Amino acid sequence: MPRDKEAAAAVGDLPRQAQAGQTTIEIQSEIIAELRTSRPRYVVLSSKYDNAEEPNESARSSGVTALDQFIRAHYRAVAAFGALTILESRW
Repeated sequence: MPRDKEAAAAVGDLPRQAQAGQTTIEIQSEIIAELRTSRPRYVVLSSKYDNAEEPNESARSSGVTALDQFIRAHYRAVAAFGALTILESRW
């Protein structure tokens, strides 16, 4: 597959803790390292569950924002479709 057509990592590729929203600085650092290595051209963010109420600890923010900051610094929004926002790499 040509480099400009490579797919970004799917949510299923992320650590289970990250999928559950229970992210620590260690988990976010792992994800950032993978993004630095693979440099996907696009990242897709979903706001579908932003206001979801979970009856467990995953409802509480870890307070860790390293991944959010990295994405804001290295990607820019280029399109939105409902709850999905497509971000393109600034690299």
